[in-house]
Amino acid sequence: MSKGQSSFTYHTYQGADDLIAMQEALAGWIHKSGNCGYCHVGDLPHRIYNGLRGRYPRNEMIRLWYLDGQLIGFALVYPRHGSYDAFISPAHRASAFENVVLGWAGTTLRAWMDREGAYEKAAMTDVDECDVARANCLIDLGYQPDDTPWLTVNERQIVTDVPDVVLPDGYSIRSAIGETDAAGLAAVHSGAFGSNWTADLYRDEVMSKPGYDPTLEHVVVTPDGTFAAFCITWLDFTNGIGLFEPVGTHTAYQRKGLGRALMAHGLRFMRERGMQVAQVGSETDNPASNALYRAMGFEPKYPVTSYRKR
Repeated sequence: MSKGQSSFTYHTYQGADDLIAMQEALAGWIHKSGNCGYCHVGDLPHRIYNGLRGRYPRNEMIRLWYLDGQLIGFALVYPRHGSYDAFISPAHRASAFENVVLGWAGTTLRAWMDREGAYEKAAMTDVDECDVARANCLIDLGYQPDDTPWLTVNERQIVTDVPDVVLPDGYSIRSAIGETDAAGLAAVHSGAFGSNWTADLYRDEVMSKPGYDPTLEHVVVTPDGTFAAFCITWLDFTNGIGLFEPVGTHTAYQRKGLGRALMAHGLRFMRERGMQVAQVGSETDNPASNALYRAMGFEPKYPVTSYRKR
């Protein structure tokens, strides 16, 4: 473990034990001060293993900082997207330490972007509108916000009034079984988002990685056994918050109400496991997703804006 500023120490990401430590710390920070400025604990493995799949060494992209043996902050750099995340304990927000973390993340991202030829592209990080402290830190470091938010975090209570699951005749919903579903999951992910997943890639880069649980990935199955839609439900047992991320319907099966049925199933799944609140993010320029989430009872909680620095 390397020495940092003052009595802080840090080390690079080493795998499952660090993921658990990051999730436990994040859940505690949310419990103490609310989720403004923090992602959902279940989203961490998604960001680490999906967002950094391929050629990026995770031990160079992720750093964890400690004070007296306690995790007080961590940052994740995503060169493919030209962005980074940084999460700081409530006790160290708006401090010199936060600037240290932001400085490392921004410098590391810039170096990787330049290495890959993205010289003219600005480095970017997202800020919840409610997170004034982070916005001020970034402005002091030379970042500027985009004119409009690109994402909205939506939320609804799920203790009561969860919609019914309604499917076309012959369709069903089930959780993924395991690696035997890798080909079907790769196909529905790619068909929903235009990505390039293969069975081997999805198995090796997602299903075999720390934090993945096939019971949290739900699929709509057609009468012939094809996966037509999917979602992953992440659970924060400390704070009783569930998250949908991602949610997608294969383009060949859209406009059949599958997304609505899948989310109704997911809400019931979350509630049965003690979640009291569900969240989902929606891009502001995606009217179809926004309409679906409004129909499912979600209301906007706060917008998210990108801050950029060249």
